Amino acid sequence: DYNDAMPLDPNEQYDADGDGIGDNADNDDDNDGVLDNQDAFPTDPSETTDSDNDGVGNNADAFPNDPSERTDTDNDGVGDNSDPFPSNPGEWADSDGDGTGDNSDAFPNDPNEIVDSDGDGVGNNADAFPFDETEDSDTDGDGIGDNADEDADGDGVLDDPVDGDDGGGGGGILPGFSAALGIISMLGAAAAMAGRRKD
Repeated sequence: DYNDAMPLDPNEQYDADGDGIGDNADNDDDNDGVLDNQDAFPTDPSETTDSDNDGVGNNADAFPNDPSERTDTDNDGVGDNSDPFPSNPGEWADSDGDGTGDNSDAFPNDPNEIVDSDGDGVGNNADAFPFDETEDSDTDGDGIGDNADEDADGDGVLDDPVDGDDGGGGGGILPGFSAALGIISMLGAAAAMAGRRKD
């Protein structure tokens, strides 16, 4: 009798809406105005419909037409099941899976980079000078960025100021100067040989 809402009626035990009519005889057990045979939640007065059939009534379901979602904890419009950051309203995707949301990630498609402190387009992890926007590499590891280093590869030969190639014979001399000297030498040698033939 302790759990029987209708202790004197052998056909009834429960009275969900407390209206004095046992649930078996009551056509609207939760007294919400929707008949039980039309109510997806006949004993819950706060719910009547479950459009996506996910077991959660439309009133409590943040996504009443999406059976894969029910809750949106951070109210960012993306359901918790799909949101890798369900408690952060500023993030809802992590394209590269690096643990940093796309909105905060300077390189959302590169799992090896997150920040670009100097804004030079090279991530801090790959940038030899992460706080200098004019430099990002140091080929010879001498602490001087390649752009400012006159001998970027550290081989003892200054880089060609024209084409950056220190192996082409110029060594910093004006372009074509060495070639001109070579031609003059060849002409001189030819003239000397011609003079010897006359003798």
